[in-house]
Amino acid sequence: MAHIGMSLLLLLSILYINSMEDNSIVWTLFSAANFTYGPLLGLFMFGVLTKRRVNDLTTMLTSIGVAIVLYIFVTYILVLYSEYQFGSELLGINAGIVFVFLWVFSTKSDKIEVDSTVLDN
Repeated sequence: MAHIGMSLLLLLSILYINSMEDNSIVWTLFSAANFTYGPLLGLFMFGVLTKRRVNDLTTMLTSIGVAIVLYIFVTYILVLYSEYQFGSELLGINAGIVFVFLWVFSTKSDKIEVDSTVLDN
């Protein structure tokens, strides 16, 4: 059932991409990657650069929410007020916003005490 479901999903994706009038399928895929990998990059940077604790639900809502709001802003609002079109810099902007929101909604990590008997072995 999983193989049939994935095959149908792939077929629907191919039909959707084929129906698009834009000939730049590669650019469409890069644009989608900007919105999906931006939060992943922000999460990665936050985990590597900080020792702060975050709530799992807050992390999920922040990552999804930032991507949705940024998509709406770039697709609908920015078009009304500017002719500028984002490219690959959207990945960094998305990651930076996710990093800042995670920092705001996180708490300081407690020090982890190490058992000295573990270190002696």
